[in-house]
Amino acid sequence: MIACARSTTTAAETIPGIGAAITALGVRSAWRVRLDSHVGIVALTATFTIDRLHAALTERTLGRTGVSPVFAGLTAAPEALRQAELAAIAAESLSDLIVHYDQALLPILLAGSPDLAARISAARLGPILELPAGDRDVLLHTLHIWYEYGGEVAAVAKSLFCHRNTVRFRINRITELTGQDPSTPLGAAELYLALRAYGLSAAAPA
Repeated sequence: MIACARSTTTAAETIPGIGAAITALGVRSAWRVRLDSHVGIVALTATFTIDRLHAALTERTLGRTGVSPVFAGLTAAPEALRQAELAAIAAESLSDLIVHYDQALLPILLAGSPDLAARISAARLGPILELPAGDRDVLLHTLHIWYEYGGEVAAVAKSLFCHRNTVRFRINRITELTGQDPSTPLGAAELYLALRAYGLSAAAPA
């Protein structure tokens, strides 16, 4: 299994002491600091499982970290590295500390196609993105919370500390601006994909 932690500074150890910590548990691993990330390959065992690796990474990582699926044989390592890199990019767009490749396939799909992600966000969210920053951010945050609570107006209003009618007003405005209604299956799917694509674009380095 490969882990990749993205670094905010050049050639920095983003998971300090991870190699020594894992070695002390009797687990084989090899780690390398690159210009933009800290990468390691770990040989899981019957006792040092994915969950234990996740816990070790969570305790030490200073950056968004992606983890590849388990693989057998070094010939699969290059693909696993790419999967871990994409998962790390997805972690930034999801604001998650650690993302496993198989558990976030939609954001990872977009991470692998940044040009497509940019086109999707522009095509579906364009009118919102053109608003003044304050208005734009309010609508995008409302849409994010809308999905987080499954479109339950009362729960969304409580999370946003506003009246339910305010939520309805914002959702109606999103519908008017984009032509997509997030309360319908198709509109919800279109806007969710666009929101994830926008998050990826915003998280990408300039």
